[in-house]
Amino acid sequence: MVVVESSRMQPQKGAEQTMTKQNIPLVGYADRLSVTPGESISFKVSSTSAFAYDARLVRVASCDPNPDGPGIIEHSMEASFTGSYPSRTQSVHLGSYLKIHNTEILDDLGSFTLCATIWSTTPKRGLQGILSRYDPGQKRGFALAIKEDGAMALLGNQCISVGKPLIERR
Repeated sequence: MVVVESSRMQPQKGAEQTMTKQNIPLVGYADRLSVTPGESISFKVSSTSAFAYDARLVRVASCDPNPDGPGIIEHSMEASFTGSYPSRTQSVHLGSYLKIHNTEILDDLGSFTLCATIWSTTPKRGLQGILSRYDPGQKRGFALAIKEDGAMALLGNQCISVGKPLIERR
């Protein structure tokens, strides 16, 4: 796991510290979910902070936040990118999509995980698929979606909904 965290260093010259409902001070992601020894992985970081950020590689031994559990345990690892970096904003272009045509690979999965981070701009516009491979006529497949009463998950003929409307642009 790569840890990217705000530093307690002085603000960069000429930088302003701002945080609004429209931005998150520090976000990052990897261009791949996993790698094997010898493969490359890139990390993309965007920071609206006036402070530099630190990046380091850790091996996670436990990520249990339960106060009665072992807690969060990380072991630092050597990495060429370990260090402090100046903050800079990198735009995310929203509204993109990927279409995958029917494939037997998805039919043969025993289990899988779906995850999405969304910025809901039209939560009252009715049913909207976020991640979907669902046939409503056959009630077959899976989907993560939003609708007027909040986020929902579909699996076959089962539907689970949070039952709480999403707040627009949050």
